[in-house]
Amino acid sequence: AFLVGNGVYIFSRVATLLVAALFYVYGLGKVEGTLDIAAGNFNIPAIRFAAFGAVVLFQAYLIYKFVQRQRQRARENGVPVISKAKSKQQKPKKKEKKSAASEDDDLPEVDQDTKKNLRSRTATKAK
Repeated sequence: AFLVGNGVYIFSRVATLLVAALFYVYGLGKVEGTLDIAAGNFNIPAIRFAAFGAVVLFQAYLIYKFVQRQRQRARENGVPVISKAKSKQQKPKKKEKKSAASEDDDLPEVDQDTKKNLRSRTATKAK
């Protein structure tokens, strides 16, 4: 039922545009085109095309609103897409093991880091 109604609505908008084009451009174009305000004759090309433009804009607005409503209705009635968010498994944090009071604890910071930064040297042969 809605499909037929939607088709009729769009057809009526397009038919209105065609009838307006025939009337304003073709029909009134054949009649005398002089501006006579006292007699009420406003049949000049500028006024004819302005009136036709108003009809076109109004029909375009109606079609735009119709399409907008149809899209909204399709979104509301459509099957919702539910994406399963992958739960990020939390890796257990590695607990820093505090070594029992080492012999370096009594040393100042600079001396404590010395062992970490030093590279072991290989013994070189004397020449």
